[in-house]
Amino acid sequence: MEDIEKWESLIGKLYIYLLKNIKDKYIAEDVLHDAVLKILEKRQFYRYNENYDGWAFRITKNVLIDYYRKTKTDTDIESIEKNFDKKKDEFNTYENLIPALKEFIENLPEKYSKPLILSDIEGVKQELIAQKLGLSVSGAKSRIQRARKMLKEYFLKCSEFKFDSRNRVVEFYPQSPSCICERD
Repeated sequence: MEDIEKWESLIGKLYIYLLKNIKDKYIAEDVLHDAVLKILEKRQFYRYNENYDGWAFRITKNVLIDYYRKTKTDTDIESIEKNFDKKKDEFNTYENLIPALKEFIENLPEKYSKPLILSDIEGVKQELIAQKLGLSVSGAKSRIQRARKMLKEYFLKCSEFKFDSRNRVVEFYPQSPSCICERD
């Protein structure tokens, strides 16, 4: 089960990386499909002492470059290669946030966690969330916003962040898991 979750997480990170570089979700899905096939095809060459995600990102980057070469678009391939390491580090930082995010969501009151999960994780439209939970649309929106605010408070109270010059998270340090139990 854990391997499936790791694989799904990796696929999600690769897709986000491709979307940032391609901007068209259908083409990004096609390139992702090609990258996954290439990863599976090359798995016998993976060295077990190397970071698997990094190895998969390198393959995905190469498939992306191949896509641009085949389509002869004006994208600067050199910039993809230069930004690759920066984006890989960014994904690793955000991956470290996921366990804390899950814990914080689990500790939200259910009346806030349910609409938040439906909206921000499952991608359900707020009108459908309101219908499903027996709320008005404004009530659903309010609960989602309140849940986001509570998550932000949890993160600020229970974590330490370092930001780059563009105010993006570059390092994340969680504090004790019991921190959220000490809320006001």
